[in-house]
Amino acid sequence: MTPSKVPKDTQNLVLTLNVRDFTKIDTAKAWLDALSGFPQLKNVAVLLLGNEQCDNEWIKPYLVSNKGRVKFVFVVYDSPDVDNNLFYQWPLGVAT
Repeated sequence: MTPSKVPKDTQNLVLTLNVRDFTKIDTAKAWLDALSGFPQLKNVAVLLLGNEQCDNEWIKPYLVSNKGRVKFVFVVYDSPDVDNNLFYQWPLGVAT
């Protein structure tokens, strides 16, 4: 799915973004950059399928605390960013 396929009147959105390696971050950013094109958007959560090193600094400009649109980020690995306010840990199990 691409951002252009999402109805423009969407109010609530959950994005599952695969950023297990740096080559996938540009695709994730394209989705987050497209959020400005949804005028009725009220709530955005991101399920971040990241890597074991928790390289999540790139998402911080998109957070509401930095004037972005993302209200919640769920990370699959333990991270120092987990504060149970903006960042939540959501372990999905062992990768095989």
